[in-house]
Amino acid sequence: MITKPQVEMLDIVDENDNVIGKATREECHRKKLRHRTVNAFVFDKDWSIFIIQRSENVDTEPLFWTITSGGHVESGHTYEDTIRKELKEELDLKDKPVFIKMLRNDVDHELENSAQYYVMANKKPKINKGEIKQGKFVDFQELNRLMKKEKFSQSDVKYIHGMLVDLLKQKKII
Repeated sequence: MITKPQVEMLDIVDENDNVIGKATREECHRKKLRHRTVNAFVFDKDWSIFIIQRSENVDTEPLFWTITSGGHVESGHTYEDTIRKELKEELDLKDKPVFIKMLRNDVDHELENSAQYYVMANKKPKINKGEIKQGKFVDFQELNRLMKKEKFSQSDVKYIHGMLVDLLKQKKII
């Protein structure tokens, strides 16, 4: 997440994740150019998930809730380096992210090749107030209730919630 528009250079990629060019973040969104992103579910020891309400200052879906921490992969950077950076910047977490899978995240404003991770937080996340209004751990049932009541990110509703269900079933949490 970004608190104000910045000139971030992103790799433009094809559906197979081959780099085919470069563009600014703003261009990628305006022209719907496929680019790279990362997301991570953050869990506590009981497998409650940390949900985040974006700040009013972010450029994408301000004040919407999201079930992941993440961001855009800058040109020349790796998915793993980027998710580590985002977890540190947004939540002050240094825990090791575990790769889940790649996801094509195609929503109204973006075309993304997105690496999905999860992390087991060894401490309570400390939110970056410039990017996040608030955050809290909720169990899976509470998350489902909130997703019917609150405004959640389009990609969470369309893609990411289903992946969360699959992960929690695989781990025998639900």
